[in-house]
Amino acid sequence: MSSRGFDVHPVTETERTWALRMLLPNLTVAARTELVTEWQQRMQTHGLPGLFVSHDRGMATGAVWAQVQPGRTAALWPPALVDEGDTIAASALMDAACDFLEPQNLSLAQSALKGHSDRQASYLRHAGFEPLVDLAYLVATHDIFPAVSLDTRLQFEAYRPAIHQRFASVVVRTYCDTLDCPRLNGVRRIDDILEGYRATGTFSPGHWMLVRHASQDIGCLLLADFPRTDHMELVYMGLVPEARGNTYGAEITRHALRLAGEAGRSQMVLAVDQQNTPAMAMYAVVGFAVWEQRAIYIRVFNTVP
Repeated sequence: MSSRGFDVHPVTETERTWALRMLLPNLTVAARTELVTEWQQRMQTHGLPGLFVSHDRGMATGAVWAQVQPGRTAALWPPALVDEGDTIAASALMDAACDFLEPQNLSLAQSALKGHSDRQASYLRHAGFEPLVDLAYLVATHDIFPAVSLDTRLQFEAYRPAIHQRFASVVVRTYCDTLDCPRLNGVRRIDDILEGYRATGTFSPGHWMLVRHASQDIGCLLLADFPRTDHMELVYMGLVPEARGNTYGAEITRHALRLAGEAGRSQMVLAVDQQNTPAMAMYAVVGFAVWEQRAIYIRVFNTVP
């Protein structure tokens, strides 16, 4: 779009680094440089579709990125502006991002706001995004990783293609009456959800597990490895309703920490709904600490029929 010297267009090769750095204002210079380098390398294979910049009379004024991801989802990096009060550029950038997302056959798009930015929240709301949840990002460091195998009542069965349907069924059962982002229930197909989980970090079948007790499937544990940044992520852990309230969650989490130690990682990270007070308390007891909080906004495009 253009009017009186104002223009929004897909990023050009000469604008890529500037746009990506604009979208990462809260990172340290070293971390931002590392992530931009990673994205630039990814761009050589896949390009950077959905990345837009705005100009006013030839000067770059802002950037936005609607990043399509596996599992029929997208992550929206909200408008980053040279002038934070430039509502014209913000609105035009959001329009461009949403116009890009509309034909992508998505279930939903999400955007994470750090520090509860009222201005960015208003941009998202005007584009049809609604607040979903406040997430706490937790971290545990290697000094609390168990050094030896733990005594546990549980057994852990690694994922393999032959048990895919059983695995998927257990994951679905763990969502029943969940306290973690309950509004997402029924929005996405389970195979889309698992595809999204699989695309997180480096996937290893041995890091996806069914949790069993007394010959029954009672939950699941999904981990993702990030060798380059020396951490492992607890992507998802859940229990079926009848298994809750037995402190299994702490046992599963300690098992995850032991696996991170075996992989030689220095940290484990995860995200949890701050309203899920039982989970927040359990992770604190195990040894996790909050390192960041973000407000998550979503826009649903197509729900499960």
